[in-house]
Amino acid sequence: MKRKINKIRLISSSGYFSLTCIKQIVILLYASKETGDMYYMIKFSFNKLIVFLSLLLFISCAKTPDAPVHPSVAIAIEKNIFLVNFTCGITNENDSAAFTDVEGVINIHDNGGLTLLDIHFDIPVILPFATIGINEMFELSEDAVTPLLALLKIDKDKLKSGEDAGRRYIDEKNIKFKELNLKKNDITELLRGKI
Repeated sequence: MKRKINKIRLISSSGYFSLTCIKQIVILLYASKETGDMYYMIKFSFNKLIVFLSLLLFISCAKTPDAPVHPSVAIAIEKNIFLVNFTCGITNENDSAAFTDVEGVINIHDNGGLTLLDIHFDIPVILPFATIGINEMFELSEDAVTPLLALLKIDKDKLKSGEDAGRRYIDEKNIKFKELNLKKNDITELLRGKI
């Protein structure tokens, strides 16, 4: 079996900023050529370049979430259907970067790498130092849920009788981001656009 590699794509907001910056510099160069104010032209262009490079460095250094936090499942039975309630959090550990348009897939797999469950998620924004919770419910047949029960060491008979509540935390080695797409934004720039 081929082992799937995590796909993490980062979409930076610096692209729009760079185009705006270059456009303003070109306009200023043309205006300065007409007026002859070369000193102002060079000073302004240099300041714009410094701002752009600082923002570019900031965006590239912002830490991306590497794994879901506190992942757990609660499994119950209703009319021979297994209800799997998955919960976890996604944390933004940066102090000045906000994540927007966050979407992806969380993969739960057994110790051999076989996929047991894929959870798709979509989050509009995660502010600095914030954790956003994900809560998804699935209905699985007995055949489909059996490998998950085995991974979590849940006895099916005890689950049916009510002896086992069916709630377990998921070991970090059995969960990963299969896909993660997001935009990194300077929080001051983001808030400025909302005011």
